[in-house]
Amino acid sequence: MAAFLPVALVGVLAIWRLRRRRRALRRRITGLPDGPRFRMVDAMCHAVWAERRIDPERLRRAADIARDTIGMDFQPDRLREAAMRVDRGGLPPGFRWMRHGLTPAEKMVIFNATISVLLADGPLSSADRKFLRRLVRGLGVPSDDLGDLNRVLSL
Repeated sequence: MAAFLPVALVGVLAIWRLRRRRRALRRRITGLPDGPRFRMVDAMCHAVWAERRIDPERLRRAADIARDTIGMDFQPDRLREAAMRVDRGGLPPGFRWMRHGLTPAEKMVIFNATISVLLADGPLSSADRKFLRRLVRGLGVPSDDLGDLNRVLSL
């Protein structure tokens, strides 16, 4: 058992470093520095995935929101490129890194943009609800701030 701990620690460290590198690559692709704008676009890049593919309706909605909110003309191909590099393998993505330095209002903007992308192709699936729960927990959004959405998401 004692020999397993160092191996597990090395594995966790490797996953952490890989996720940081992929996040830095997404920042380069989007052309955004780390901050509320990048975090919103990044959350939407995670949300464009429907099951095992990038949904074209979700991708268009994410590009529209990014253009309207950030003022940058994000083409769907650019967001698709960033979305291809989100954390999808093995362990589900964690969003705790997003919460640092954000105001409650910025967290809600990220949440609202992401749920809008998820709803672009129809009602929320159980996988979408699970994704939103991880995002809400990662962002540290108090469940009181979500109001009636708590019942829909079963937080």
